[in-house]
Order: sequence, then C-alpha cells, then structure tokens
Amino acid sequence: MNYIAGVLLLLIGQSGYAGSPLECVEAALDVAGTSPSSVVYDIGSGDGRVVVFAAKKYKCRTVGIEFDKNLAELSKETARRNKVSIEIRCEDAFKSDLSKATVIYLYHQAEFLKKLKPQLKTGVIVVCLDCPLPWLNEKPVRVIKVDEHEHSIYRYMIK
Repeated sequence: MNYIAGVLLLLIGQSGYAGSPLECVEAALDVAGTSPSSVVYDIGSGDGRVVVFAAKKYKCRTVGIEFDKNLAELSKETARRNKVSIEIRCEDAFKSDLSKATVIYLYHQAEFLKKLKPQLKTGVIVVCLDCPLPWLNEKPVRVIKVDEHEHSIYRYMIK
C-alpha cells in the first residue's frame, strides 16, 4: 500500500512519541465510515500520521489539534513530505472548535476524553483507540480488535 509506505518512511527513527500504529489508524477510519466528504479531526495529533493518512487514503479534509508546538511543526512537515494539504492547529483541545468535524479520532486517557464531551456535536462519529467511553452512557456502535497490535477500536455516534 503506497499511502502507508510513504507515511512509514517519515516515522522511522523518531523517538519519544508513541503514536497510533498505522494499521490501527486505517482500521479506525474504516470503521468510522470515512469518505471524501468526511472532515476528520485528530485530537492530540502528534506527528500528524492520522490526518496525513486520512488525507491520502480518503481524500478528505483533515484537522489536527496538537498542544505541543514541536509536534505541530512535525505534523506540518509530515504533510509537506507526503504532498497533502492538512490543517494543524497548535492549541488546547478544550478550547478548540470541533463543530465542523464529522469524524473525531482519539487516543487518550478516559478522563481527558470525558472533558471533551461538551464540545462534541450530535451526529459526530468518535473512534477511540484502546479507550472505551463509558461516560457517554451508551454502548459503542462497534468494537473491533486489531490483533497484530492487541489494540481495540471503539466507534461511537454522539447523540
């Protein structure tokens, strides 16, 4: 798969940041039903792998929210090298406008995610890697295991 290979080359040798495995990113975005009309937000976008992957594979609009300035710059460089257009916002996720998102990708601790709840609009699809969201008071629409990495992906629809 060319889109995976291009992103992987940029990630070799990076240390100090543990991003989502690309197989999990692909599975999560597929489970979310991502399409060219989607607007994918990655909260805590790190090195940009999720937003770059989504832009390359699905040809959709993507927005990364990253608090760390160095990681935000790395995201922009990853996009440039992959020749994709993405938006990276170096800001506090709790102060971010998430209203245009149709898909939100998350890989965080449960308490962090709970604080985001007031910002999540009705109808948005949330996919979480390894972190169920019991505070939504609903069961995930779908849970899948990505066996190669022993990760779980939870898909929710905000009501």
